Parts: sequence; structure tokens; C-alpha cells
Amino acid sequence: MTQVMNYNALNDFLENQTDDISSIYLWYEKLSEYDLEGTESPRELDTIFHAMKFLMSFSFTAAEELREVAEREAVLMAEKEEAWEEQKIALKEELDTLRERITVSAEAGDSTEAFRAQIDSLREENRELEKTNRDRDREMADLRDRFESLVSRADMLTRERDALEQHRNQMEDTIRELQRRISAKSEETTNEWESRKLRQRNEQAVTLTKQMHVWTNTIERGLKSKPKRPLYVQAVVLQNDELREEVTRVGDALEEATRIIKESSTRYAELTAQHDAARRDLRAISEENAIMREKLEASSTMLATVETEAMDVEQSTAAKLREMNNRNRELREELYATQRELEEIRQLANSMNHEEKEAELEKLRSELIEATKTARSLYGELTSKSSTDPTVAFQLRIMQLESHLEQSNEKIAAQKKALEELEDTLVSKDKLHGEIAAELERLRKLKFGDARDELKRLTTQLSFRDEQIARLTNHCTLLQIELGTYAERSAKLQRQEGYVAITAKETQTNGGRPDVVPHSDERSKLTEKKSGKSSKPRNVKGVEIVEEERNCQQEVLNKTRFDQDVWEQQAKLMVSLYSELMQIME
Repeated sequence: MTQVMNYNALNDFLENQTDDISSIYLWYEKLSEYDLEGTESPRELDTIFHAMKFLMSFSFTAAEELREVAEREAVLMAEKEEAWEEQKIALKEELDTLRERITVSAEAGDSTEAFRAQIDSLREENRELEKTNRDRDREMADLRDRFESLVSRADMLTRERDALEQHRNQMEDTIRELQRRISAKSEETTNEWESRKLRQRNEQAVTLTKQMHVWTNTIERGLKSKPKRPLYVQAVVLQNDELREEVTRVGDALEEATRIIKESSTRYAELTAQHDAARRDLRAISEENAIMREKLEASSTMLATVETEAMDVEQSTAAKLREMNNRNRELREELYATQRELEEIRQLANSMNHEEKEAELEKLRSELIEATKTARSLYGELTSKSSTDPTVAFQLRIMQLESHLEQSNEKIAAQKKALEELEDTLVSKDKLHGEIAAELERLRKLKFGDARDELKRLTTQLSFRDEQIARLTNHCTLLQIELGTYAERSAKLQRQEGYVAITAKETQTNGGRPDVVPHSDERSKLTEKKSGKSSKPRNVKGVEIVEEERNCQQEVLNKTRFDQDVWEQQAKLMVSLYSELMQIME
């Protein structure tokens, strides 16, 4: 049953690139159950294609991680095996030394109780060895279970990869079907340069598809390489069997030693001094064994503490990295906000044309001075002529100009103050911008370290790819426009060719004068009288008309074939451009 696909949620999932396994499996189930209907838009097909690529890359990386975990565990087991081998060699050397001492003491004679105590200690050591062997067997069983779980996980990932590959093949089939529909609906054009260009694009598309198939084959070969069963498991099992045999042999040797001790108990009195020396040696060996056990316990506890500290450090570093990411995001948002504020302030500052306003004020001031001069001169002339005529109008004009001057001065002062405040804010914002940039650079150094150059390279590569994608989209739109114009052109050409064919038929039926139709007998008689003179030219004209008609039909056929070739090549070009766009987006 076909499900409805939520493309907005799928786009959000692809943009977030989350590592949540549950959401990844959810989208995997949705995509595996979804069937294409042929009505999807190119953007929706692009989204489904990118989602499938992401799921395939996730399964491939998961298989790689499992393989790396298995290799690390194999290395750890090899190290443990080497440590156990060294411990076994040390125990064998200790047993050899004890056997030599037992034989020496048996020859010299010794007390039954001391040798029994020694035998008991050896039995205790034997039990400890058996305990260690059991622990080793449990560890081997755990490792075997983990290895089987890893193998099952790898099989599950391969099955998922096969399902995704099948779904990708289905998408490719649907894309080919859509391309076939586009090529069926398209019509032909008449431009040789465009055809050469389309052939070149078709060759580029073939090379790109070959590269894509090579890439998919390399991915399949990498995923098909399953982790083989390690040989160290069999080696450890064989070593465990050898240790069991060694333990049984040591038990037999101890029983034989007790028999020898019982036989040599009668000679105790003669070798008391040698017995004391052997006792001292045994005490020293037991002390050394105790010291070695303490060292072993201390090393094990130290290893456990180091592991716990490493886990704590890893958790704390992960928390710090999350905090730094959040802080970096906040600083970036604040930086963008300050940049927007700075742009607004710069625009506001640029909008204020101070020089023009000062020039205007200077002009007003000069006009005011001239007006006052003219008013004073006029006032002096009028007062000299008649002291009874007051110049009230001029005085009012002067007062108005003075008030206007005061208002303009106040406006200038206010604008200067606002400009000073804006300059102060600009300085503070620049300072804050520098601090934010320094903090951002410090956080980048702290987070990325030596990978900053690689990050810059990737950002430039992404911008370059974005530009290429934009160019290709523009080119696709231009090609669509050209296809529309070619379709209109082909329709016009077909109409013109139909008109030419009709005129050719009329000329064939009527001769050199298609508008004249012979009806009367007089016309036939006149033509019979003149047939001796004009029969030869009319036959020549009829042959020429037939040849012209054949040439027109041949040209029409050639044009239709050429238009079909051009439309097919244009469809192939669109497919190649789409595949190239997908390659660039990868």
C-alpha cells in the first residue's frame, strides 16, 4: 500500500542530519514502503534521492564502526593473550623451581608436615589457576557472543543496504520512465550548433553515469566485505585445553611428590639444616608471590580508575563541546544582529547629507545678511524721506528670518548631537564586533584546532558548489525557455510546410498559372491552336514543378527527422544536466 510522503518533515530530517537511530529507521521504513507514482516533482525526487543517499551512508558508516570495534576488541584480546602467556610461563618456571626443590628435599629428606603444607599451597595455587581458567572461559564466551551479535548486525546492515539499492534502482527506473515521457512529448528543432552542443552534453552525461556506477560498485564491494571469524578465538580455546592438561599433569606430579615425601620421611634427622634453608627459600618465594599479587591487584584497580576517569573526561568534554556549540551559535546570532544594526546605522548616517545641509544653512545665512542689509538701507531711506512711515513689514520679515535662523541652528545642533551619538554607538559596536570575532576565533581554535584550514576549504568548496548549482539551474531554465521557443518555431514551420504543399498541388494541377481554371471550349480551341508553339515549355514547367514538389517533400522529411534528433538530444541534455547537478550536490 502506497503511503503519503511528508516532504517537509523529510527535508527537516535531511537538514538536521541527526544521529538518532530510531528516527533513521523510521524514515528507512517509510522510504522502503513508498512507491513512486510518476507525478512527483523534480524537487521531491531530489529530496527522496538525497534521503536514500543519507541512509546508505549511515548504514555504511555503521558497518565501518562495527568493524572498527571488532578490530579493537581483537587487539585487546591479543594483548590479554600475551599477558596470559607471560603469566603461564612465569607459573611454569615457578613450578619447575618447586619441583627441583621438592626433588632436592626428597633426596635429602624432609619433614612430612612441611611438605604437606607446601603441597597444600600448591593445590591452592592450582585452584587459583583453575579459577583463572574459568574466568578466561567466561570472557571467551562473552567475546564469542559479542562477535556473533556483531556478525548479525553486519548482516542486518547488508540487508538494509540491499533494500536501499533496490529502492534506488526503482527510482532510476522511474526517472528513465519520466525521461521517456519527456522525449515522447518533445518536438524537433532545426539548429545544427545546438545539436553539436547537445551531443557533447550527452557524452558528458555518459561519463558522469559511468563514474556514478564505479562509485556504487566500490561501495558495494566495501559493504560486501563481511568481518571474518577471528582466529584468536580458536587459539585461545586450544591454549585453554593445554592449560587444563598442564594442571592435570601438575596434579599427578604432586601426588608423586607426596609419595616420595612419605618414602623419604625416615631421613629427616640427617638434613635439618637443609630443611631450614629450603624453608627460608620457600618463605622468600611466598613473599614474592604476595608482592606480585598485590602489584597485580593495584594495576587492575589502577586500570579501572583510569577507565572511569577516561569515561568521565569524555562525558565532560562532550558536555563542554555542546556548551561551546550553543555559545558559538549564540555569539553568531549576536554577531549577525550587530552586523544588521551596523548596516542600519550606516544607512541612516549615509542618508544624512551633512554637507548639503551646511551649504543650505550657509546660503540661508547669506540671504539673511543680504535681507538685513537691504532692510536697513530701505529703512534708512524711508526714515530720511519721511519719519512718519514705519517699515513694519521689513521688521517682521527680519524677525521671521532671525527666528528661522535660530531654529535652523537648533536643528544643526540636534543633528550634530545625534551624529556624535551615532558615532559613539558605531565605535562601541565595532569594539563589540571585534570582541565577538576574537571570541569566535578562540572558540574555533578550541573546537577545531588544526582542522580550521580544512573547515575553510570545505566552506569554500561548498560555496563553489552552490554557485555551480545556481549556474546549472539557470542553464536548465534557459534550456526550458529555448525548448518552448523551438516548439513554437516547429509549429510555425509545420504550418508553412503545409501551405507550401497545398500551393505545390495547385501548381501541379493548373500548370504555371494556378489561378486560371480552363472551362470553355473557346479556351480549349485557342490552346489547341497554340499547342504547337507552347507544348514544349509547358512540359518543361510541369517537370520542374514535380521536381520542386519532390524536393519540398524531401526537405520536410529531413526537417522532421532533424527535429526528432534535436528533441531527443535536448531531452538527453536535460537528463545529463540533472545528473551533473546531483553529482555536484554530492
